[in-house]
Amino acid sequence: TLLVFFITTNLSSQSAAETKKFASGNAQNVYAEIFGNGLMLSLNYDFRFAQQQNGWGMRLGAGYFDGGTGNGVLTVPVTVNYLAGKSSSYLELSMGASFATFDGDYRSFYFYYPSKLLLVPGIGYRYQPFGKGFTGRLAFSPLISTNGKAIPFGGLSVGYKW
Repeated sequence: TLLVFFITTNLSSQSAAETKKFASGNAQNVYAEIFGNGLMLSLNYDFRFAQQQNGWGMRLGAGYFDGGTGNGVLTVPVTVNYLAGKSSSYLELSMGASFATFDGDYRSFYFYYPSKLLLVPGIGYRYQPFGKGFTGRLAFSPLISTNGKAIPFGGLSVGYKW
């Protein structure tokens, strides 16, 4: 009984020390996303507000898409998100907007929105290690125009956390 107590106490204190070690800085990620908030392809920076691995954070990005018609769309996704979970697996809940500038006739794009602002709520899974390393995200994030039109949408991201 004393041996079991010693082993569990030792493992518990090591786990707490590891968590404290990695929780001393806020998680920061850079990742590329296909589809998602940047519409087709975007590069994003994501960080936590507090000195922790989960909780409230923010994402800022830039994306570009040319539908092959000579018309392009430049997007700037801005999102507030919340990571719930432990270890390396997180539920990600987000609410944000993507600002879009259109070159030429934006109606030639498959998402045809008369507005230049898209609201983008999201729910998904994020793999994010405690230390530095590979990150991955998969999310459902519908695109909602300011006139209420919506398209079911989602994104897949790969990146690096430090």
